[in-house]
Amino acid sequence: MGIKTPEIYTKAFDSQSFPPHGFNRGHYVDTELDKLLVKEDWPAVTARIHGQLPYIPLWYEGQFAAMRKNITNYSPKPDGNWDDLATISNYAH
Repeated sequence: MGIKTPEIYTKAFDSQSFPPHGFNRGHYVDTELDKLLVKEDWPAVTARIHGQLPYIPLWYEGQFAAMRKNITNYSPKPDGNWDDLATISNYAH
């Protein structure tokens, strides 16, 4: 899934976010992480999650970029989403 905002971490990892109140299906509990989530300290949240690896992804989506000089209104996104494809323009020289 393309994660665009860090708030997804609260739904996925907060100790109170077990389904149906969130996405913490693994019932992951970390009181220190809960405190960081409340403070919205996203760099510290990310570092703690990456350090503990509560989930190990089974796949990843490959990322690529295609370039063409006469395309406007598009810029590649760090998370790989293609939402801007709906707004691109192609002009002739």
